[in-house]
Amino acid sequence: MKTTKYEPYDNVDDVVGVTPRGNWTDGECYYVSIVEGERFALAVGPFQTHQEALDMVSSARDIGRELDPKSHFYSWGTCKMAHGHREGVLNAYLS
Repeated sequence: MKTTKYEPYDNVDDVVGVTPRGNWTDGECYYVSIVEGERFALAVGPFQTHQEALDMVSSARDIGRELDPKSHFYSWGTCKMAHGHREGVLNAYLS
């Protein structure tokens, strides 16, 4: 059985200027995530609860489609991380 290793987008740092996150990052957190083939990205977040991330999936997907029509075919969902060490790549587009 082949195991797929998902790699982050090569240019994530160029998209929005991904930066380290603040104080509560020592605990688990949640993100809206994007998966496209073997690549993934943390789209929006971090959030302290899974429900907060779930509530943002539709908005993040809408923003993604405006920026890149191909994102209609990406998998949008949520993921849990050990630490909220990065800003989501679409955070800057949220109002």
